[in-house]
Amino acid sequence: MEADLCAVVLCLWGSLGGGGAGSGTGAGACRRCGAALAEPYVSCWACPGRPSLCLECFARGAEFPGHASSHPYSLEGRCCPLEEGWGGGEELALLGAVEECGLGNWEAVSARMPGRAPHHCRDHYHRHYLTHPPPELARLVPTPPTLADPPHTADPIEYVAGTEQPPRPLPGTPAAASLAGYCAARGDFLVEADPAAEAILAEVDPELFEGVGAECPGAALVVAVADAYRRRVAERHHVRRVVRDAGLLVGAGRLATTLARLRPTLPSGLMRALPRLLTLVPGQDLEEVVAGLAAEWELRQQVQQLREYRQAGITRQAGVATYETLRRRREATHRERECLVSGGAGRGGDWKVEGRCVLSRAVLPGVGRRARPPLDVSGMPGYEGLTRAEREACAELHMPPEAFLRHKRLLVGEARRCGGLRLAQARTLLKIDVNKTRRIYDTLQHAGDITAITAPHARHAANTTASTTTTTETLPS
Repeated sequence: MEADLCAVVLCLWGSLGGGGAGSGTGAGACRRCGAALAEPYVSCWACPGRPSLCLECFARGAEFPGHASSHPYSLEGRCCPLEEGWGGGEELALLGAVEECGLGNWEAVSARMPGRAPHHCRDHYHRHYLTHPPPELARLVPTPPTLADPPHTADPIEYVAGTEQPPRPLPGTPAAASLAGYCAARGDFLVEADPAAEAILAEVDPELFEGVGAECPGAALVVAVADAYRRRVAERHHVRRVVRDAGLLVGAGRLATTLARLRPTLPSGLMRALPRLLTLVPGQDLEEVVAGLAAEWELRQQVQQLREYRQAGITRQAGVATYETLRRRREATHRERECLVSGGAGRGGDWKVEGRCVLSRAVLPGVGRRARPPLDVSGMPGYEGLTRAEREACAELHMPPEAFLRHKRLLVGEARRCGGLRLAQARTLLKIDVNKTRRIYDTLQHAGDITAITAPHARHAANTTASTTTTTETLPS
């Protein structure tokens, strides 16, 4: 039984931190053995006067007149389980040193903390008292209310995990540096809007017109000044609310992160318009709009993938894994074949089998730089508005679908206005690479979107050639 009690006491003592044991507490002597009490010690809550026992006597189940070992007890001590290696005495000494020496004077604080370096004191204080303060300790016995206690207390502010309204960056982080002048703990600023609002009250003496009637002009003037101050403070709160709701704080919400993730998928015009909506709608509503756009984009990606599977002849989900494996294998084989045709690409230009050269650069005199693989344009903005031929053209030209559609609208509009379009006109309108212009021109011409017009000098040469041929055929031999 004594061994079990000793184990229980040691476990309780270890859970409380264990620091500072053996130091006198000034709480008196043990009621059973008379030894000076050292933290932690046990107090009986059933006996009058709450007699104290040392851990050794408590572990043996010591009793004395009026006290039994079955009485309720509490473990007394200043041990604080904030961090392993820091006892309750050290915590009190640290708080007292910070109060006397000032926050930030860690050299002087360390001089009052034996065995603790300045950076240890600074990190411990910031970690447990500023960044992550300890929760309020539970009371063993409810304290009776007094007249000094207010009848009603304000409800504590609850900060739900994951929310960023208002932002509360940790000190020393890039987010805290970008919000210089913003007090995250209070949700306000070092320099508020209309900082001189309190100056109008500096010259007002509330006792100057005390005891006079309400008809006194001086009393009415004091009331007018107080009302003006109230209006300016209300305007200050309004500005602060606008800054918060409009997302004007850097990193005030998840909107910036979401927009950065959706930048490759949304049209450029929409990306430029979304931040401007913050002046019209609250940031939370705009976040919901952006989240809806992101969900729409993901749904379009899934639908496009299912269409590709269906075009490949897959009708069941079980065949998708086999199709993806074969597709990757086919692409790898295609790359290896291109590597062989282009001369080895780092594996040597000549391939020999049994001493005979089967592939050499001399056999392929026209082989130049290795061609780039086609661009995967599926899922890009504007992909849904392209035909199959236009998608193939975008992939070969490494051109985003948005750019292709913009060039298409320009060429089709000019062709409708002029009744047709020449290749030279297309090159003048687009002002891009001539090979890309030719590829776009041919694609639109084959699709019937534009009508090709032969150059005037080409038509004249063709007519001259035809007339000469006709005259030659009519001459006698």
